[in-house]
Amino acid sequence: MKPLRTLVGLTAAATAAVVTAGPATAAPSVDVIADGLVGPLGLHVSADGIYVAQNFTGTIDRVRRNGSIENVAGVPDASGFVVDGKRVVYTTTAFDDEGAPTTAALKLRKANGDVKHLASLLKFEKSRNPDGDQRYGVLGVSKSCRQKLPRMVKPYKGIIEAHPYAVADAPGGGWYVADAAGNDILHVNRKGRVKVVAVLEPVEERITKKLAKTFELPNCAVGGRAAFEAVPTDVEVAKNGSLVVSLLPGGPEDPSAGARGQVVRIDPRSGKQKVVAKGFAGATNVAIGKGGKIYVAELFGGRISQIGKGGKIRGFKPLNQPSAVEYYKGKLYVTYDTFPPEAGPPAGKVAVLDPTP
Repeated sequence: MKPLRTLVGLTAAATAAVVTAGPATAAPSVDVIADGLVGPLGLHVSADGIYVAQNFTGTIDRVRRNGSIENVAGVPDASGFVVDGKRVVYTTTAFDDEGAPTTAALKLRKANGDVKHLASLLKFEKSRNPDGDQRYGVLGVSKSCRQKLPRMVKPYKGIIEAHPYAVADAPGGGWYVADAAGNDILHVNRKGRVKVVAVLEPVEERITKKLAKTFELPNCAVGGRAAFEAVPTDVEVAKNGSLVVSLLPGGPEDPSAGARGQVVRIDPRSGKQKVVAKGFAGATNVAIGKGGKIYVAELFGGRISQIGKGGKIRGFKPLNQPSAVEYYKGKLYVTYDTFPPEAGPPAGKVAVLDPTP
C-alpha cells in the first residue's frame, strides 16, 4: 500500500465528504505564513526554522519570515524529513511504471550540499519483509466463499514493498522511520543499521451488510472479518520515549468506507501497541503538544482534530485538505489546501494557530 500515491490520485472533491466525530469548539484563528505551495505533505518546525516538503515539486524548502520560499533540497517523493542546523535527513522513494518501488532510502543532505546515503530500506524490506507473517484481506469465511471474493481482498500475507514516508529524531541517536508500504516502524542508527521497532497490527473490522456492499463482497462474507493493512503516515516521539503514530487503514483511504484511521502508541523497546483513538478520516500527520495533547491532520475529514480523554476525538480547527501538523513552542503549525485546484495557481499553505482552547 502506497498512501501518498493513492492520495495524489484522489481529487479535492473527495474531501467534501467530511466525517465528524465529537463536538467542535470555537476554532482558533489561522495566520497564513506561506501560500502557493504544491502538495505540502511534510512539515518540520524547530529552532532551525519552518520547513515544508512540496511533494508535487519534489523539494524540501525553508519558509522565510516574509513568506518567501528558499529551496533546501531536491527530493523525489518529498514527504518525511527532519532538520538539524543545515543538515537535512529525509526519506525518498522512486517507483517504476507498475507502481513498484525501485528505490526506498533514508538520506542525509550535509551543510555543504553533499548527500550521504544512510540506509536502503528497500534492501532491508527484501531481506526481512517484517510483516510477512501478517494476514490481510477477508478472513473468517468458508473456502467456497473465499473463491467468490474479488482478487484484491482474498486472504494474503504481507508482501515485499517499501515506502518510507515519515521520519523522526530518535532519543540517543539515529532516526525512526514510518514505512507506509512495509506497515512498520523502523530505527536507523547513524551507521545505517536498520532494525524493526514494531510491525503495525492489521486494522480489523467485522463485515456488515453495509461494508460488504461498499467493497462489493459476496453475501457469504457478511459476518467475517476484513483485515486491512495498517499504513503509518507519521511518527512522533513523546516525552516518555513512546512513539505516537498516525495510521491510514489500508483499502480505500477516501471517506467511502467511513472514518477508519487510527492513532496508536508504541513502546519502542517492546514493540507493544495501544490504540489511542480511532475514527479519523485520512489521518496523515500527528503532533504532540503541551501536556501530551495529540493533534491529528484529517485530510478527508477537513480538519485538525484533538484527542481528548478516553480517546474521544473533537474537531479543533476546520481546514480544507490539511495534510501536516507540527507543535513548537506553544503554537500549532499546519499545511492545508494540499491538492492543486483543477484551475488556477497552486494554493497550498503553511499557517500557524494558537492551540489554547
